[in-house]
Amino acid sequence: MQHPNEQLLAKFYTAFQQNDYDAIAECYHEDAQFSDDMFENLRGDEVRAMWHMFTRGQASDKKMTFQVIDADDHRGRGRWHIDYHFSVTGRPIHNDIESEFRFVDGKIISHHDSFDFGRWTRQAFGFKGIFMVLGPIRSKVQQKIRETLQAHHVKNAEAVRVKAT
Repeated sequence: MQHPNEQLLAKFYTAFQQNDYDAIAECYHEDAQFSDDMFENLRGDEVRAMWHMFTRGQASDKKMTFQVIDADDHRGRGRWHIDYHFSVTGRPIHNDIESEFRFVDGKIISHHDSFDFGRWTRQAFGFKGIFMVLGPIRSKVQQKIRETLQAHHVKNAEAVRVKAT
């Protein structure tokens, strides 16, 4: 029998495949934290705003597969692969992501994704992407992404807020 947190991760990944924001939001603890190379140190509603932005603005050609590697009462790991066209440049992206999770009260409290940021920037921006991994430019890219997320969050604050149960 599958551990309940393995089932939680399968629910999360399946919801992302299907662009089902509400199901994704149900998987996260209200005080959840998220981090990867683009979105650093998101907390609470910022995490939900990111997933809302992804599920609402996701490319129609998105293809995503996943594997829940393992999960227990406290920690879990997953792997996912996604193919899509980057909305800013129209360039094709293939990204391989490793995920680490921590759980509290049957919800995701911490989620960290790891992927090759340099490979992603080269796919997304071509030759210019080579320079985006450098410190100052990388910081500007992360700042622009944070601003985009903040604008989405402000515009959609009610939709991403934790619903009382």
